[in-house]
Amino acid sequence: MFEELRLLVTRNSALRRRADAAQMWSREKGLVRPNCDASMRHGLFIAIGGFAAMATTVSLSADHSISGQYDQRAAVTVEGIVLEVLMRNPHSRMRMEVAHAERPTEAWTVEMNDVADMAEQSITSETFRAGDKSVVFGFPGRDGSRLLHLERLHRPSDGLECEDD
Repeated sequence: MFEELRLLVTRNSALRRRADAAQMWSREKGLVRPNCDASMRHGLFIAIGGFAAMATTVSLSADHSISGQYDQRAAVTVEGIVLEVLMRNPHSRMRMEVAHAERPTEAWTVEMNDVADMAEQSITSETFRAGDKSVVFGFPGRDGSRLLHLERLHRPSDGLECEDD
């Protein structure tokens, strides 16, 4: 800190003498160790580096891996009626009602790309409406839930196609 102060007042020797006197007085009173500036900078560097590493780790873990949550070896195709679509980040979602001949109707949640990736395929919040019939191919959740990661979607009424990138 005193070195930085010294650089700021190099043109005014009276202020420089005062700063030097204050530094010497602080050292005499034991308020400042001789290498305090260096150790403080070192500690600050360590603290900032640790915070940056922690922030990076948190942001990387905020998004999940597909293979961690979905079973990529058990791809399925479901056909049903769209109940609702939520276009949001980090992943858009679609809820579908899927009817089976041998089982009762099931509600599936289809996880899609983020809003920007969907927009690149001209898909917005207005693209899907409740009641649209859709066919979705994707990977089911590993936990047995009715969660599906979208790989391909087809809407037979107009031929709309959507794929995961």
